[in-house]
Amino acid sequence: MAIKVNDISAVNQVPEATKTVEGDGSFKFTLASAITDADLQAKVDELLSDITAQGNRLAEHMDIRDMKKYRGLIKDFLNEVVYRSHRFSRENFLDRRGRHRVYGIIRLINFAHGDIIMVASFVVWYLIARLNVPVWLSILICVAFTSLLGVAIEKLAYKPLRHSARISLLITAIGISFFLQNAAQLIFGADPVMFENLFPGNLSLGALTVSRVSVIIICVSIVLMIALVLLVNKTRMGRAMRAVSEDESTAALMGINVNTTISFAFALGSALAAVAAILYSCAYTQIS
Repeated sequence: MAIKVNDISAVNQVPEATKTVEGDGSFKFTLASAITDADLQAKVDELLSDITAQGNRLAEHMDIRDMKKYRGLIKDFLNEVVYRSHRFSRENFLDRRGRHRVYGIIRLINFAHGDIIMVASFVVWYLIARLNVPVWLSILICVAFTSLLGVAIEKLAYKPLRHSARISLLITAIGISFFLQNAAQLIFGADPVMFENLFPGNLSLGALTVSRVSVIIICVSIVLMIALVLLVNKTRMGRAMRAVSEDESTAALMGINVNTTISFAFALGSALAAVAAILYSCAYTQIS
């Protein structure tokens, strides 16, 4: 019995030569980012212009003095970006925690969460400035109202579409965001309002002087972060939230009330949004 094997020759493909673009010898330092803060944009543009000019001088001739100046400009640029990022992240920490509670349960990016913060800011301003309600009572009312608002949004807008396509939930979230923006504009007007800082003054820590509201923001964020971790890991509702996040169907078979758990997640996220709104308004004293 004869066995015939056909020879198979491997075909080696010759890679195409890659074209290289020759530089013109100039130096350019760019930042790929979208910046909405006008003051930060002007500051960054000025620093980038100085860095680019100094880089061009270094490209022409290497000098130790130019190198030191270039390093100093890079340091100033990084300090500015880090300082602004830290300042922004302090007030938005609670906002992110609220978003993560909702996303972790139903896998929904709640675009209306930022507008809930806006509504909470206007509510606490109206209670304090217009109705002369005590500050502590205004804060409690704002947190309770915002929590109920979050539950109402979940019941009316998200629950009917819970098992629909993700794009339907996404479009609904954007629609709720537009609705809250326009409703607030009709009720409170389009002009920005000034919010009185509830924690005025500065604190001196040796040679360092920081605003009192900054210390309050950091302390409140740490306390609520610890409370949130304990809630999620040590309580029955926290275990239910984790179970629903892992597998909604299996959690329902194990006796967990999925609807109540999801509503609690929205209430919790909205309550954190209210606290973030109050602290943010105290730090920036303008609501729009």
